[in-house]
Amino acid sequence: MIRRNLLAWQWSDYAAKHQDRVNLLVHLVAVPLFQVGTLILVLGAGIGSALAIGLGVGCLVGGVLIEGRVGWPVDAIVVALIVIVNAVLGYLQEAKAANAVAPETVSG
Repeated sequence: MIRRNLLAWQWSDYAAKHQDRVNLLVHLVAVPLFQVGTLILVLGAGIGSALAIGLGVGCLVGGVLIEGRVGWPVDAIVVALIVIVNAVLGYLQEAKAANAVAPETVSG
């Protein structure tokens, strides 16, 4: 279900919840770092580059650590758990798909 006038609702109390300049600066660094990390991780997984996957995970971890250290620790913990669960499920799904399309070996 999508809330009616979602953007208006989000902006209705934005000023009240975003008055701390330090928190805004933390978001200015952490959010783009997390977004770039997600993009690099997805692209790295798509092309099979361990280096890109590692860089993407590093950016994600960096964004979460910055946010958790200075910003909102509970939010950072929840995001980190979601990323970890998503990574595990993605790995398991990819392994299952690879096994499904792998040619059967004939012995003998």
